[in-house]
Amino acid sequence: MTPNPYYIYVTLHLLECLDETLAYEALDIKWDIASEVYQKFLDSKYNVETKSEYDCIEEFLTHEPISHDEDNE
Repeated sequence: MTPNPYYIYVTLHLLECLDETLAYEALDIKWDIASEVYQKFLDSKYNVETKSEYDCIEEFLTHEPISHDEDNE
């Protein structure tokens, strides 16, 4: 199943809200980071059908440590 680009964008937006330094990355790098994080979300316990996907992504990002620095190394 191909990830929904809208929810990758939502993930990117939420990541930027949590980590201001991400806003200064190049867009293609930010998109790759958001795509990887979104895939981790899809495989996580936070991906449930009893809440909106937005709320689930927000909860995932709030409770799981996400470091994009290691993704760029």
